[in-house]
Amino acid sequence: MAIPTLIKPQKLNPGDTIGIVSPAGPVYGEKLAYFENGVRYLQDRGYNVKLGQFAKGRFGYLAGTDQERLDDLLSMFSDTDVKAIFVSRGGFGSARLLDKVDFDVIRNNPKILMGYSDITALHLALLEKCGLISFAGPMVSPEFGNEIDPVTEKQCWNILGNSPDRKLEPKEFGHEPYILNN
Repeated sequence: MAIPTLIKPQKLNPGDTIGIVSPAGPVYGEKLAYFENGVRYLQDRGYNVKLGQFAKGRFGYLAGTDQERLDDLLSMFSDTDVKAIFVSRGGFGSARLLDKVDFDVIRNNPKILMGYSDITALHLALLEKCGLISFAGPMVSPEFGNEIDPVTEKQCWNILGNSPDRKLEPKEFGHEPYILNN
């Protein structure tokens, strides 16, 4: 199956709204404290934050039922005020959503999606089904809410915002870096 034409999401600017979803594991206990710290971190950087209805939910080892987690994800893609979607944490459960995702909603509302670990299933599905470039990067609870590595932090914001002081060199990766749309 051929990958569709690549879709580059719009860059992220201070003042934009970041939606936060939990398509995998829940945030609770120490993870909830880190989550709340991560939300403050994003606000302190000048972003508006919108939590998904089930971003702090818990249904066993998941952040909500499959339908609840899917609804949160799709509602953030549909919300025209949301410019980027950050994941609260990884864990398990994202792959359970893949056969239920309405990829037309995502294709018609492309935006930044950032997370890693279990979220890789979503990244690969979005690339295959929509051609959407998404980002394996820091998450709200573990990194933004705890201690993010300074190099990771700098590169994350440089890439998502197309900072002029970007330090990524194409030769490091064997191709030209993707530049997000303005």
